[in-house]
Amino acid sequence: MKNVLAWMGLLVFPAAAVAQFPEVRAGGRIASGMTHFTDLAGQNASYTLAWEAGLAACRQFSPYFSFETYPAFVAYGSRAKGAIPVDNENTSGAFYTHEESYRIYSLQFPFVFKFYVPLETMRLHWLAGPDVGLNLSGNSTRRFDNKNVAGYVNRSMNNLENVFFSILIGFGTTFETRNGLIMLDYRVRQGLSPSGYLQHHKFLANASTIGLTWMY
Repeated sequence: MKNVLAWMGLLVFPAAAVAQFPEVRAGGRIASGMTHFTDLAGQNASYTLAWEAGLAACRQFSPYFSFETYPAFVAYGSRAKGAIPVDNENTSGAFYTHEESYRIYSLQFPFVFKFYVPLETMRLHWLAGPDVGLNLSGNSTRRFDNKNVAGYVNRSMNNLENVFFSILIGFGTTFETRNGLIMLDYRVRQGLSPSGYLQHHKFLANASTIGLTWMY
């Protein structure tokens, strides 16, 4: 229970700290999209579903510029094709092919600068900034094409880094409402440091998402 409360505190702190300043808006954000790992040596990685849910806080310095933070709980992952040799002297050179599915869960703390172009009914915006991630857990599932070969489900990924770093860029639109702000945006998160290691090779967790943010 103490660990859960500690992680919740880390999630809330950045948005709560920013919200102590005057003229700061706060709210939440949800997003979904596609994610995959890069640098998976010897494996042909493909995309799988990504999702994010968390808080949001914004300090508006002018109609054209703001500083924002979006601490969130996220789920990223990847899929990859692979093969292992058949351990049988009568089938020399044969392989069992399989698909590996990976999933990691983390807390992420992006701090972004946002630039606006005001229009008549909305504002266009572009954003960029660093992102610090804290891995919580991860698992992998292996399924063989040959159903007679046993794989595994939700095996723990033990070689995750505690902390990893990414860069976040994106663009979108901001709408003023009677009660606050509504934002729609597209974001790309590119890993800068390894999220962990698979088969002794580092991997970077990347994602592209479409999100909805609301602030009061």
